[in-house]
Formats: sequence, structure tokens, C-alpha cells
Amino acid sequence: MKKKTPGLASALCLFLIACQPKVDYTEEGPTVSAQDFLAIEGDWVGTLTYTDYSSGMPTVIAANASVTLTSDNRIDYTISYPDEPWEDSKSTMTISRDGRLLDGQVVSERVTAEDGTLIVTTQYRGEDDNRPADIRQTYGLGKMSFYIRKDVQFDDSDTYLLRNTYAFTR
Repeated sequence: MKKKTPGLASALCLFLIACQPKVDYTEEGPTVSAQDFLAIEGDWVGTLTYTDYSSGMPTVIAANASVTLTSDNRIDYTISYPDEPWEDSKSTMTISRDGRLLDGQVVSERVTAEDGTLIVTTQYRGEDDNRPADIRQTYGLGKMSFYIRKDVQFDDSDTYLLRNTYAFTR
């Protein structure tokens, strides 16, 4: 009899378990819609600031963004790096039908700042620096500025580390 070895299905199951959101998914939690992203549609100029893990120091590079709402649940965006064009990327964010998931991540918080900026936070289980971690993404959506911030909490830590921030203005 041939011995069975774990296959693709087993690996996929383990991956899905490892990527489960830190925040429980409930229908009562905060939601988002494509309408929330209307304020950031268009072209933006800004920076990417990230923590260089080898030195522990922040590094700042020029970055631009272009955002387009393509449907009721899809936002297409391009991030370009004027000094490093080979790193340019195109991506799509999707919103679940009930608005509880943004790009597969549970929406954990939704608040409006005094200046009118909508702040949406998502949380999920993932990996950073090849280490398992809880990851928090925060989106600040305003008419004249917006940002995307990523904070990481490694399994051996009790605090979140600022991993990177994209900050854009018109």
C-alpha cells in the first residue's frame, strides 16, 4: 500500500488557518463601502516611510499613487516610485458584500477624525520579516490627503511596531 503524503489541500488548510484574522468576524461590526474611498480617487504625490529591519532606522522614499473605483466593491490603485520605477505595483482592494472585510481583512474600527478624515482599521494574522505576526492596517481617507499605515506585532512581543506608512497629498 502506498503511503500518503500531505498534499496541496493540507498545505492550503494550514495556510488558511495561519492567516485567520485576529479580530473575530461578526455581522455587527464596523463596515466600509466603495463610497468611503471616493475621496481618494485620483492622483497623489507622497512618500513611503518604512522601518529598515537591518538598521532599525526609518527610511523615506518618494512614492506616488493613482486610485480608481472600478465597481461597488473594487478599488484599483497603482503605487509608483519615481526613483525606483522597477518597484512600481498595481493592486486591487475588494470589499465584501456586507462591508465587514476589506481585502479579506476584518474591519475592526471606523471613526471620523475632527478634520473629516475617515479612519478605517483592519486586522489580520499574517507574516512580516518571515515571522508570524498580527498585522493592523490603518487607512486615513481625506479629500486632500490620505495615508495607509501598517503596524506589526510579532508573536514574541506585546507591542505593535510601525512597519511602514504611505502618506499622500494632492
